[in-house]
Amino acid sequence: MGVLLIIPAFEPSAVLIDVVTETLDIAKAQALELTTLIVNDGSSTACAEIFETLEKIDSVTVQTLQDNQGKGAALKAGFRYALEQNPVDVSCIVTADADGQHLPQDIVAVAARAHDTHGTILGVRKFDASVPLRSRFGNLLTRQLFRLIHGVDVADTQTGLRAIQRDDLPTITEISYNRYEYEIEMLTALVQGRELEQVPISTVYEPGNPTSHFNPIVDSARIYWVLLRYILTVLFVSFCEILVVAALTALDASILVTLLVARAVSVILFFGIARSMVFKSSGNAVRQVTYFLLLVMVNLVFLFAFVWFAETRLDVPRIVATIIGNTFFFSINFVVQRNFIFFDRIGSQTKGSDQ
Repeated sequence: MGVLLIIPAFEPSAVLIDVVTETLDIAKAQALELTTLIVNDGSSTACAEIFETLEKIDSVTVQTLQDNQGKGAALKAGFRYALEQNPVDVSCIVTADADGQHLPQDIVAVAARAHDTHGTILGVRKFDASVPLRSRFGNLLTRQLFRLIHGVDVADTQTGLRAIQRDDLPTITEISYNRYEYEIEMLTALVQGRELEQVPISTVYEPGNPTSHFNPIVDSARIYWVLLRYILTVLFVSFCEILVVAALTALDASILVTLLVARAVSVILFFGIARSMVFKSSGNAVRQVTYFLLLVMVNLVFLFAFVWFAETRLDVPRIVATIIGNTFFFSINFVVQRNFIFFDRIGSQTKGSDQ
């Protein structure tokens, strides 16, 4: 059983040729059966000579997408190729970037480790002062958010050097995103119920990182867009809930009645928005409603206790206490919804097994 190396490439430089040839040479020297698939993600004709040269190399195939569809789409095209064209021969798939940031020896090391252990491997970089600030900041932010949401500390959430077992391909190809956010969603799918092995690799950056097509503003927004949608939804629904609390408080309703009515309004609003617009889940609606209502009841019990104590013992206004309580549950609720309620088999943006 061999290893398939998939490299998505958009407007690559001649460095890609060197990376591929050196990687194949090292793999051959180590008796590792390695083939390579280059996915041309709609590059211009200026790069035609590079792809023609690559096609002439033994064990290299070039797959061309007519239009630039994004890194995620290019990776999925490669994964589908592995499933359709290599139904038996390939047991492990390694992905790497085309800009020369992954050294051939690191690519082979990750491939060999995955081939031997049959595990999921990440090649992780060290983000020291030599790394561009935009990359250090982006990784730090994503790392902390990923650990908060999934409870897993991944040293390099944005690494493109990953080894994936073939059995995972049918599921990760169903992730709907097509650009840089695809990689964080794929990582989300891969951490579910398993251990990830993180292998240190060399950190390579050219001055200014000129060959990277990652836009630190636009693409970071795509990566964090799920969380941003959740925040906006929580703010909107919380505002509606506070209006209900204020109205019922003015009518001298009890704490329990106030919270029950306000929460009923917010539940209806939130579930519809969260399922269709935030997590874009297509799983079993009955199961999701059941789990969501269970989460609501748990929230309500603790929120009632907190608001009652704050209002009757600490003399905190009911509206203020409600805001504080909802703020406390914010992160907890996001994690539960993201990973358990609107989780469709391998990730929040995939087609679920419940369909």
